[in-house]
Formats: sequence, C-alpha cells, structure tokens
Amino acid sequence: MNYVTEIADFFVCRFPGIAILSPADYTIIAEWEKEEIPVEIVRRTIDEVFPDHNDENFQPELVKCHEKVKINFRQWLADGKNKA
Repeated sequence: MNYVTEIADFFVCRFPGIAILSPADYTIIAEWEKEEIPVEIVRRTIDEVFPDHNDENFQPELVKCHEKVKINFRQWLADGKNKA
C-alpha cells in the first residue's frame, strides 16, 4: 500500500461517515509524503486531534491536523526518531 492510500484509508476508516477525501486532503497527504513524515506519526496525530467525534456537527478534515502533524514530526526528529 502506498503512503497516500494508507493515510486516506486510515482516515476514512476512522470516520465512517466520510466516503472520500477532498482534493485539499490529498494535497496535504502528498506534502507529508514529500516531507517524509512517517505514516505512524500522521496516524497518531489524527487520533490526537480527533479523539472523540460523537458530536453531530463534527467535520473531520485533514487540514485541522496539518500543523500538528508537522509539530509532532519535528518533535520526533528532535527526540532521535525513536517514538514513531
């Protein structure tokens, strides 16, 4: 499974009400791939940013966790790449 598919599948499975991701979501995933952010960091961040989604007005979008993914990646690098 490639990077984009793995993250897209994780996100769609995590939020069953989502059928597909937006073009903006795919652009964000491609950026993470280009920056070589490990899939596990992205997954962990998605879980961190969206811990509870029982609210009926909940709108999960990858843009909402984009900066946090970058922060977690920088922290992972600073910690010596041992927390993925």
